[in-house]
Amino acid sequence: MGTLMLSAEEEIRSSLRENRMETVTILIPEKTWLRYGEAKARDLPKRIPEFLRTYGKYLSSVKRLNAQARKTLYQPSSGKSKMRRVNVRLGTGSWTLLGALA
Repeated sequence: MGTLMLSAEEEIRSSLRENRMETVTILIPEKTWLRYGEAKARDLPKRIPEFLRTYGKYLSSVKRLNAQARKTLYQPSSGKSKMRRVNVRLGTGSWTLLGALA
């Protein structure tokens, strides 16, 4: 069982739900990306909820770079694991979960 660490110093100052779609950038480990073929990679925007469940704990421990939940940015991994940037269009409701975790 994993450990979830929260920081009381971080805060979000944006509305939780907006009726619009935005293009956002997420980072996915290269090892995970290579497991999916080209066709599945194109379906990535539809698979976002699965990735949110998988990487939610990791994203909750990453330092926040922006105070707005809808424009959260994450730094690439400085360790041995290589990260791949993926631009996806999704509703701000889905993105709110990442903002809350961050």
